Amino acid sequence: MKSLTENIEDYLKKNKYKFITDLGDSVDNIEILFGSESGFIQIEKSIVNDGTDNSLVQIYDKVDDFGESTFVSIIDDAENNIEEVFVSIVELKDYLKVFTKKTAQIQSYIEKINDICDELQIDPETFITVNYNF
Repeated sequence: MKSLTENIEDYLKKNKYKFITDLGDSVDNIEILFGSESGFIQIEKSIVNDGTDNSLVQIYDKVDDFGESTFVSIIDDAENNIEEVFVSIVELKDYLKVFTKKTAQIQSYIEKINDICDELQIDPETFITVNYNF
């Protein structure tokens, strides 16, 4: 019988995802490579008193300096909810596609603001801090 990690890897291979697996004693980690972005699958393995597996799977995008992600999906008892794991992988892929496009748009706006501030010879950070209440 295949492990949960092996089943997830088989799904990723079948659907032509590029990924890197790091196996551990109690936690396996899989990094899925989506072009310039990455997504992560963390498989927390636990054995219940009756000897059966009861793994928790977390699927998320990159973590910022504060330990937060913008996409998180948590699936408990993942062995019995493997289809939910697969759906969450697709949702992460779709989310990162939109996130990458929107991030590029934001970057474009920031560049425009910087250009205008340069023309006016003002500091962009000061301008934003003084003129907008964030």
